[in-house]
Amino acid sequence: MRNRMFIVALLMVTLVAGAGVAQAQDLEARVQSGWAALQAGDNKTARADFQAVIDASPVYDFGWYALGMVATGEGKLDEAVGHFEKAIEINPDKFEYHYGLAAAYRSKQDFAKAIATLNNAETQATTPQTQYYLYLERGVSYMSIRQWDRAAGDLEKAVTLQPGEKMANQRYGMALYRLEDYPQAHTYLVKAVAKDPKDGTSQLYLARAAINLGQRERDEAKKKAYYSEAVKAGQAANAANPGFDAQNILAKAYLGSGQYDQATRGFQKVIQTKPTYCIAHTNLGQSYIGMEAWPQATQALEKAADCDPKSTLTLNLLAFAYVKENRKDLALTTYEKSYGLKPDPTVAENMDKVAKNLEIDMENAAIEAANDETQRQNEADRLAHEKQRAEFEAEQKRINQYKEDND
Repeated sequence: MRNRMFIVALLMVTLVAGAGVAQAQDLEARVQSGWAALQAGDNKTARADFQAVIDASPVYDFGWYALGMVATGEGKLDEAVGHFEKAIEINPDKFEYHYGLAAAYRSKQDFAKAIATLNNAETQATTPQTQYYLYLERGVSYMSIRQWDRAAGDLEKAVTLQPGEKMANQRYGMALYRLEDYPQAHTYLVKAVAKDPKDGTSQLYLARAAINLGQRERDEAKKKAYYSEAVKAGQAANAANPGFDAQNILAKAYLGSGQYDQATRGFQKVIQTKPTYCIAHTNLGQSYIGMEAWPQATQALEKAADCDPKSTLTLNLLAFAYVKENRKDLALTTYEKSYGLKPDPTVAENMDKVAKNLEIDMENAAIEAANDETQRQNEADRLAHEKQRAEFEAEQKRINQYKEDND
């Protein structure tokens, strides 16, 4: 689109009202110089050149548009809005001017105005390329205000117009992910990653989509494949944009893939970065459960329960770990807390099992105590009997000795 606009600019500069041949040639040179500077990121030169053009011809719409582009590059967004509006006032039929204004509004985080600007420019988007930019820009603006369904609608059109564009596939996949359409999100995020494997955002969302698909998959081979893909994408996301989000998603991928050592180390790093992130404590506990490291699991899950006392997932995992540690009384109490928050039939079954096991334990303890008492009584009886026998035998010896002595 920018190359076409450059050609348009060169054609229009010769039509500057009231300019002589020499002046027109000078202005044409200014446009060429200014546009080249703008493309090269030299905003100072671009501003000087296009300001000179505007000073010579205040009704030159492309000059105002170019100044808007310069101001946008300098971060002077209010100025950019004014310049784009002036260009549109002079020539409202150029889609590029509306697009520039919408992009400036989006950069200002005034997404409603960005969307309204593009809505008003739909009739100016008459080519596949301008339509692509319309749908892409408006879709991204809808994403910024979390209107995922509208975003997906526009971004689907953008992908249809240019199927090979990474940005359209990436943003469409992200919108679908937010709509919890994980299979379709996965499809388009795979395409985005194929176009640019080093893009951390694409890899991050691909890992998220693969994890969600893995969680829902019943076929063990497919589940394993999804989690393997999630690990690979999570590693790529960490390599491209290391940080909390990438580290957390990689740790979750390790957990789902059964790589519990890596998962524990990953979640420990996540907790170091954000100690109040409760679900990380829960996931750390799950990782320890996978390793059958029960003391570490209960410790992590107790912290998770303190962090978020209303998490039934955490409470159920903690109760399970207590059972494995043979701390059935704590397990029953914890299951009861969970059931009080969310009456789940499975939790009720677990409560019943633990309660019955406790009852059996108590019965066994009572039997064992009774057996111990019987053994103690038997031992006491034995000792008493032996004492009596010993006394009897001693008495018999005395009697026998007496007889011998008197014979």
